[in-house]
Amino acid sequence: MKRWRMGAALAAVGMVSSLMAGAWSRPDERPLTIPVEPLGFQALPMRFMSTSSTLFTLHFVDEQHLLFTFTTRKLMARLADADPDDDDRNVTALLLELPSGKVLARTEWRTRDRDRYLWPLGHGRFLLRVRSKLSVIDPLRNLEAGGESEAFHQQTFLELKRPIGYLSVSPGGDLLGVETVAPRKPKLVGGAASAAALAATVPGYKKEPELQIAGRPPVQIYFFRLREEKVEGKERLIARSAGLVGAPALINLPATGDGYLDINQESAGTWTFDFVSHTGKRLELSAYDTSCAPRPYFVSRSEFVAFGCRGTTDKMQLSYFNLKGEQPWLSVLGGTQVSPSIVAAPEAGRFAMNRTLVNSTLIDTDNLTTDDLTSQEITVMQNFDGRVLLKVQATPIQRAGQNFDLSPSGTKFAVLRGGNLEVYTLPALTGKDQKAVQMAGSLAPEANDAPVKLNSVEVKVAEAEMTSGETKAADTAAGGSVPAPAAAPAAQPTATALPAGDAVQQSTPVTAEGASGDVQGPARKPPSLYSPEYPRTKDDPASSRKPETPQ
Repeated sequence: MKRWRMGAALAAVGMVSSLMAGAWSRPDERPLTIPVEPLGFQALPMRFMSTSSTLFTLHFVDEQHLLFTFTTRKLMARLADADPDDDDRNVTALLLELPSGKVLARTEWRTRDRDRYLWPLGHGRFLLRVRSKLSVIDPLRNLEAGGESEAFHQQTFLELKRPIGYLSVSPGGDLLGVETVAPRKPKLVGGAASAAALAATVPGYKKEPELQIAGRPPVQIYFFRLREEKVEGKERLIARSAGLVGAPALINLPATGDGYLDINQESAGTWTFDFVSHTGKRLELSAYDTSCAPRPYFVSRSEFVAFGCRGTTDKMQLSYFNLKGEQPWLSVLGGTQVSPSIVAAPEAGRFAMNRTLVNSTLIDTDNLTTDDLTSQEITVMQNFDGRVLLKVQATPIQRAGQNFDLSPSGTKFAVLRGGNLEVYTLPALTGKDQKAVQMAGSLAPEANDAPVKLNSVEVKVAEAEMTSGETKAADTAAGGSVPAPAAAPAAQPTATALPAGDAVQQSTPVTAEGASGDVQGPARKPPSLYSPEYPRTKDDPASSRKPETPQ
């Protein structure tokens, strides 16, 4: 069958309508403001704003409550498990009531690094990371059951032996991906450190690589299906193991509990998307005209948006796609961006787009200074038509995002801005909007519990470790056993590294039913975004990508 494609006229109409809708507006009402200084929030030096560290977070627990966390500076006690590479800090967490701003519960966490530590799981639950230990917090339910002292009780969830390099949660919170990396070499101290420093001055010196066990890929990716189950009469979130694969570098796979996106380069300026179900079915979707590798993000089970560019990376664009193979709109974005992110409200058919804007295309994104940053722009949009509902700038800037959120109903938006938490009331969904959301929901693929099988490096030894050791904490939390992962797929061409935020995974050609119901032949020929044969240039960030810590 022929792939769905937009004609030039339709593409132009879609772009124009999107830009007209993008004449941004604010709701008529002024936002609710909650000053943060009385809450104990401490302003941090501006030099921290240009890093990729998470310094504060803001999330809706439900429509009437916010979870606000922030770094606090104070003396810290020494811990017995201290590591030379630790970068400890105290994080204050507050459960706030709306609209009063009343603090219902407060606690303090000790994190061991400056990377991302909190992920929303949906339904009022959050995932807390301290090193490689993951816990679940359920503030509202715990508050109701045990009072203020129990609001931030941590449910033991998972504890991995290897350091966590990247973590992702699918829209709807049904699939968790945890990417682990090889342990770092122990930090040298004393005479050993002096000897190593002296050796580094010798011509021809080569730094020893990170610790790596022969026969294992550098990155091991664990997949878990998240389910709410009754344990001893109480509803608890349980992780059921759903697969284990390996890759030569960190990835960020755009996936749902149903399947994932496979991305191929059709020509110099055209890329194609396929949705591959975890059961193996493949749907050919719309082609995307972009001169750089697209960065897709699912906003619901059947919809995703993708960043692309035209000509150069400073001419950015955003497009919407659904699993029917349609691309209804495309929006041209101004300015040069780094660290984009998406927060979705799937049930409302809305999402918030976060972009950190910089003043030049000739910058080192790993070593940004505050002078390089111009603003952090956040735009709330509707999925099906690209209509802009709200556009604001967050202050202070936080490259890692998380200083804003969209409520589950999609009718409220919160942001940290100018010393206040601002909560905006967005327009309610119209009858037309509700029909569009229902239509998108009808395109969702059939739900499945199949194991996540990605074509990458085979992991055999790690499977045994995962069954016997790394899911032990999950076994305890579940009050039962976590099923062992399905057998890893046979070794295939290795995955290819790309910039953070991009999907990277080699895909096997299959024969499956296409979007129109026609039977298709093998997948497209290389070069593919997921293929080792994909051409690299000196300007391609993927060619020099380094392992990253959670953003």
